[in-house]
Amino acid sequence: MTTFPCPHCGALVAAPKATRAKATRAPKPSAALFAALEMAARVAERRGYSPALACVQCTPQDDGLLRLRAADAMDSFEAVVPLEAASWTGGTVVVDAVLLRDAAKAGVLSVAVGGTADAPLLALVGVGGVTRARPGLQPSDFPVWPEAPQGAPWSADAAGLAAALGVVGLSVSLDNHRYGMNGVHWESAEGGCRLVATDSNRLHWCHAAGVGGVRLPAWPSRMLLNRSSAERWARVAKAMDGSLPVTVVAGDRAAAVYGVVGGGRWTIVSRLINGEFPDYRKIIPTEWPREAVFDREEMTAAMAEAAKAATDRHHEVAVVLNSEGVVEMSVSSEGTGIGWSRSIPAEIRMPDATIRIGFDAKMVLDALKLCETTSPNAGLAHWCLGPDAYSATRIHTGDPEAACAIMMPLKLD
Repeated sequence: MTTFPCPHCGALVAAPKATRAKATRAPKPSAALFAALEMAARVAERRGYSPALACVQCTPQDDGLLRLRAADAMDSFEAVVPLEAASWTGGTVVVDAVLLRDAAKAGVLSVAVGGTADAPLLALVGVGGVTRARPGLQPSDFPVWPEAPQGAPWSADAAGLAAALGVVGLSVSLDNHRYGMNGVHWESAEGGCRLVATDSNRLHWCHAAGVGGVRLPAWPSRMLLNRSSAERWARVAKAMDGSLPVTVVAGDRAAAVYGVVGGGRWTIVSRLINGEFPDYRKIIPTEWPREAVFDREEMTAAMAEAAKAATDRHHEVAVVLNSEGVVEMSVSSEGTGIGWSRSIPAEIRMPDATIRIGFDAKMVLDALKLCETTSPNAGLAHWCLGPDAYSATRIHTGDPEAACAIMMPLKLD
């Protein structure tokens, strides 16, 4: 009889019978199962204040399906996926999410749940019949699964929503004391919704199209999605089959996203931020008297060089626009004067002969990334400046309502 020491008292406990199964060859892990375990491991809380939150709850279902659940302080993830080549013997168990993910990646043949009610064991049978036993937690130790919000569902193009969340999330504030700017704000717009985020120095917005041009419903809550939740929602949308839409539902305090990934059904229920998103329209100038139109790839290459050359924490680059159709950029190095400079041609429209403004090169790169992601076929980018050198500026690819980056300039010495 194969036995393993109990992780709690040290006494020998009989291993599940499935551990004696002999395997000659390990099949490839189920793509759907591994993808779900990978997502569960990302959601699982690893900071250690609750051991159960570092785990995934596994419950076998009828018809060869397995239900996985993982949670942290903001999100709860659930996936119902087919086991395919793998097999599952026994009931529900709560086990370390990373361990189970790595086991699936290595090609586990079967999983058996045994031990006792107080000290469950999880036996993993892998390549060549090699067996590993790991302690599990009782199902009652896992946190209560929150109820999904009830409301009118809204469906969006999965690839478009993933791209919008990815580029808008670049400007989410990292200051945890400013709750209203710690997430992505959703608002109804013509043909879908507008996603907006800001850290007070810059602001990104992007349009996400609804299926059939349907607008985002007028949900009762102000939809402000935490930055970590937004990243996970983007992963769900990106992993989906491109022919299927992603569905979003919001309530007063939570929102949920539903999708089909690799034959499995995924759900993430996220808490909404209890904060007020700033009225971003107040900082945006109503007039843009200066505009430079240039090749987006050429400007991206120039700003990448500037970001490497800049030594200060703001990655300061001086940008000079002149009426001769040239954008001049330079980076000053302490004690040595000009450390880097470059000029690119542009079509410039401005009332004065020249203007010099400072910018954070990293922020400009993020703005150009937004343009590339939302309009990959657009070779030109538009850089619009406000009434003076201290007003907000914006970068877009021709349609600022579809996607736009607003930046505040830096004060040059």
